[in-house]
Amino acid sequence: ETVTKRIQVSDERLSWAPILCQTNVSGNIITELQRALRAKGYNPGPVDGVYGQETRSAISAYQRRQGLARGGLTLETLKSLGVSI
Repeated sequence: ETVTKRIQVSDERLSWAPILCQTNVSGNIITELQRALRAKGYNPGPVDGVYGQETRSAISAYQRRQGLARGGLTLETLKSLGVSI
């Protein structure tokens, strides 16, 4: 018989973070973002202004290592990378 035990390690937390919505994202911003990620040692894929899977993965890795809010392209992340919007 298998018994599963759950232990609460912390209280749940909900937080709000301002993000850059798709209507405000231009190819120029994404290109600048990709260059900034590459300069910091993250691989966003080709610097082509396309917000593709490789760029999203690089953003997620950057956010995780910097202790930033994750789950999207936050304004905090852009500011941290020096990307102007």
